Amino acid sequence: MKTRVWLPGTKSGNTPRNVAVVLLYLITAPIWLTLAPTFVGLIIYLNAGGWADALTSLPGINSGGGIQSGIAGFAYTFAFWYLLYVFYTLF
Repeated sequence: MKTRVWLPGTKSGNTPRNVAVVLLYLITAPIWLTLAPTFVGLIIYLNAGGWADALTSLPGINSGGGIQSGIAGFAYTFAFWYLLYVFYTLF
């Protein structure tokens, strides 16, 4: 069974372009990971894709999004990255 993998910026059958896009993603990955708390906070604030509705079980995140939910999403993501950093430096 063939599974189609699609990334934004790639085109089916255009291998050189796809390789360039994947390399660009790899080069810019540290930037995207650094900005992840901001992106997650914004996505939850706007309830894009229904993420705030899906995460209402977490304290501080309300259905429909909003500023409080966005700040909570930012804090959760920041805390997750900080915990990864702490475990990485300990081991």
